[in-house]
Amino acid sequence: MKYAFVREHAEEIPIVRQCQLLGISKSGYYAWLKRPTDTNKRREKQAMIDEAVRLAFFQQKQRYGSPRLTVDLCESGFAINENTVAIACSVNHS
Repeated sequence: MKYAFVREHAEEIPIVRQCQLLGISKSGYYAWLKRPTDTNKRREKQAMIDEAVRLAFFQQKQRYGSPRLTVDLCESGFAINENTVAIACSVNHS
């Protein structure tokens, strides 16, 4: 979040000054800029999976576990494996 803030305000406040104020290193900021955006795509995909599992869980009145939810999701055209559903369930429902 701090790095994104620095990028958004780079025209208003010098990057060096922002890094000092936020307690981050310049090298860390520039390394962050060079990182691929694949992690964002992965997060978006994970959020989509989590939402699909959550919806399926509540459609079944919160009674199905990961094995049955996996079958329901696969039958509705959402290719997913049971381990992924179990992980999404533990994140969404704990």
